[in-house]
Formats: sequence, structure tokens, C-alpha cells
Amino acid sequence: GHRLYALLATALGTGMRQGELLGLQWEDIDFERGLIKVKRSLAQVKGQMILKSPKSKSSRRTIRLPGFVIDALKAHKKEGPMVFATTTGTYYGKSNMIRQFFKPMLRKAGVPEIRFHDTRHCHASMLLAHGMSIKAVSQRLGHSSVELTLRTYVHLIPEADDLLAEKTGEIWGKEPTVEIET
Repeated sequence: GHRLYALLATALGTGMRQGELLGLQWEDIDFERGLIKVKRSLAQVKGQMILKSPKSKSSRRTIRLPGFVIDALKAHKKEGPMVFATTTGTYYGKSNMIRQFFKPMLRKAGVPEIRFHDTRHCHASMLLAHGMSIKAVSQRLGHSSVELTLRTYVHLIPEADDLLAEKTGEIWGKEPTVEIET
């Protein structure tokens, strides 16, 4: 029921970085096709809020939205260019958003305190734990290389060979067997 519920839903549903989320503008969202275009990031430089290019060339990306994020954003839609603005219509500073929204929301929900960036890790972890391609997850996160994604998340895919054996069995119609001639 919080007015920034859509921010949390979008973070968990897309894996976007905090600055990318806070820099979102309504023109970046295509509700009809269910897409967000990551074109900018909000940064604080010498106390001033500025929009800058995303972290890397690969950070400029288009992300397909799950239904719950589309619903949350539609319910959140209001006048003004910014998707996630303060009540006075200005950009949220990263630390203010954490202090005024994120930490109180965690306390109210009775969950352990985490960093906002952990919503990004949660998104990637859930996708990888459900067998999604490391390359697809890497592209969705805007990582500059699959190697970066692997270094960060390899511990989450220890049963990859088990999954491969299971899928191979499904493809061939039976569990793989090995016959040894004597």
C-alpha cells in the first residue's frame, strides 16, 4: 500500500540498479509492449542530482517487464516526467530513498535489513536458481560481460550439471545410462 510500492516491484522484477530506477521517466516505459528502456541513471554530484548515461554501453538496454511490474507501474502512474519522484516532484536522492522508504519498509515487513542493491542480486539469483541462461541474465542486468555475471553468481548454480543431465534425459526420453563392455 505504500506510494513507492512500484519502485520495489520494479527493482525486484527487473534487477535494475538504484540509479537507473530513480532516473526512470515515463517515456522510458512502453506499457503496450511491456518494456522498459534503460537510457539514463540518476547520480548525485557535489550535492546536485544529475541524469547521466548508464554505467556502460551494455547498461543501455531494454528489459521485458513481468505482469506484476506492469500492474504496479500502471497503478503508480501520475503526471510529471519522473516515474519515482518525491512528494514535491523532485528526484529522490539515493540515501533519502533508502532512509525514508526502503529501511522503514523492511522493518515494517519484519524482514532482515538488506542493502537496496540486494534487490538486484535477488532478481538475478531467482532467475539463475530457476535455470535461466547466464547469458540472458547477464544481458538483463546490463553487465559488460558474461564473465562478470559468472564471477558474481557462480555459487548459485552448483547443480548445473544435475540440471543438464535431467534436461538431456527429457530430450532423449529416458534417463542417460552408461554401458561398459567387458
